[in-house]
Amino acid sequence: MQNTVQSVQELWRSKWWLPIVSIFLASRITTFFLFLAFAQIQEANYWTGAKPGYFDFLNIWDAEWYERIYNDGYPSVLPTNPDGTVQQNNWAFMPVFPFLIRGLHLLTGVEFKFLAPIVATLFGFAFVLVAYKLLLLRLTKSQSRWAIVLISFSMASPILQTGYAESLSLFLFAAALYCYQTKRWVWLAVALTELSVTRPGLIAFALFFAGMLAYRWFAEKRISWIDFGFAALSSLLGFAWLVVAWAVTGRPDAYVKTELAWRAGYTDASSLVPFSGWFES
Repeated sequence: MQNTVQSVQELWRSKWWLPIVSIFLASRITTFFLFLAFAQIQEANYWTGAKPGYFDFLNIWDAEWYERIYNDGYPSVLPTNPDGTVQQNNWAFMPVFPFLIRGLHLLTGVEFKFLAPIVATLFGFAFVLVAYKLLLLRLTKSQSRWAIVLISFSMASPILQTGYAESLSLFLFAAALYCYQTKRWVWLAVALTELSVTRPGLIAFALFFAGMLAYRWFAEKRISWIDFGFAALSSLLGFAWLVVAWAVTGRPDAYVKTELAWRAGYTDASSLVPFSGWFES
């Protein structure tokens, strides 16, 4: 306990985090006003009436699916169309973010509409802090801060304060890379495990570890058992959610067919052929 208090005191005295928090806060204030401005010209739609409030506006589109999981979990029987094709359903979205919001709701009583964007924004702060520490391993303080400016004000950054899992997944991505660079193997395994049921992306990590394994072999003439082990772990975790969907629904294709349902109407949704959606679109 004493060590924890000392660590917090040291963190406060160093204040290395203050410029990063300030940058991200400025970006979130900017996008807050942008969201308000766009909400004022938003017409009535499937999710809201015309000119919705800030939190209503932040909970449209895919936030609806996270709220469905928050309320109902996952179906044991996949919903299907009259022709037998699978409809869009909750299995396309992973559980860590909505279940976290559910747990916080039980503790606080605050509803999803408010909790989801607030928690997502807080994870956005956590993401840029870890990203900054990661960048410092290779760049100067000035370069790293400018990188955080570019990230925080990028065109895609508003999603970091909506009711989505993107900020949490980016935090876990950055944390995993930082743990790898600093040889925190146990925390790396924890981050990868959490990421595997937060957002898709573990197969990319498996390729990363495989690439590092090949590099060690050709450049250093040695086998890196750490890279081998994490390549294997990432490969297994990359398919974990498919196995969970199979176990609950009894259909080995439950996750794939669910994802293909989002293609229906603009590309072939009958089978998964890698990269075919790019060309068809």
